[in-house]
Amino acid sequence: MALLFAVLLAACHAQIVLDDEPGAGLEDADAGGEGGGGVERKEATDPMTRMLQWGMENSDLSEMARKAQLVREGKMKPQPVDREAMDALFGSKAKFMEQCVVRVKDAVKAGEVEEIVASLEDLEEQVTDIDNAGDLDHFGGVDLVMKLLGHKMDKVRQASLWVIGTTVQSHPKMQEMLMARGVLPKLLDPLRKASKSLKKEDPRLLAKNIYALSSLLRTCPQCIEKFTKADGHKTVTSLLSALADDSRTDGPWTAVKRKVVALVGDLIEEEGVEASTQKLIAALTAGGGGGG
Repeated sequence: MALLFAVLLAACHAQIVLDDEPGAGLEDADAGGEGGGGVERKEATDPMTRMLQWGMENSDLSEMARKAQLVREGKMKPQPVDREAMDALFGSKAKFMEQCVVRVKDAVKAGEVEEIVASLEDLEEQVTDIDNAGDLDHFGGVDLVMKLLGHKMDKVRQASLWVIGTTVQSHPKMQEMLMARGVLPKLLDPLRKASKSLKKEDPRLLAKNIYALSSLLRTCPQCIEKFTKADGHKTVTSLLSALADDSRTDGPWTAVKRKVVALVGDLIEEEGVEASTQKLIAALTAGGGGGG
């Protein structure tokens, strides 16, 4: 118990980066080393990013810098982007989003696990754009990804959690939408199971689960209220206690422990120290904490 309170206290005083590194693959995102060197750059799938990469690779950078300086000095007007021409060349962002969702659907129908994961990774890249994230439901993407949270393969569930977490991140509309669609039990139930026994748990899957839950709750009072009613504080303290008693310290498990502590810190920041501490202590005394 003493160790658990020490971890909780540390959460009050340390700001811990929780978000997965944008653009990192599923195997890299939680491996413990942030932005590990030697990782090959993933080819962009977003049409805007592809256009930017192509432009940078095929431009005279010194000439670009000269023109930018002239624009700043008011000696040259910036050339407007021809939206129609860009869409004709690269396709619109909405169209590409739709194609990503269709790819996931087709892969699910075909039962091709690797293609499901690859398609979900592309979809996650798309929803890093807040406008794209808001459009995900227009193409049936929200219900599709939520359904895949129950897939039999860990790697599919992991990719789905990544999409969920990125979709709701700093996006009140999507936080409320997914909460209304019943995503909270889908995120809490696996954590409750893990808190009882960590022996057969995949740390990378757990890390993505915590990432999705944290993104759902952050800066969303309505979400935290429902989290409280669902005994979420007890779930988190139970998991924290189980992790505190676990001796594994390799990269993936360290990432899980770091993310849970960060989640506790988020709850304290969102709810206020007094209110959140009371809920966490109540959860511990009700059986949410282990020995120590």
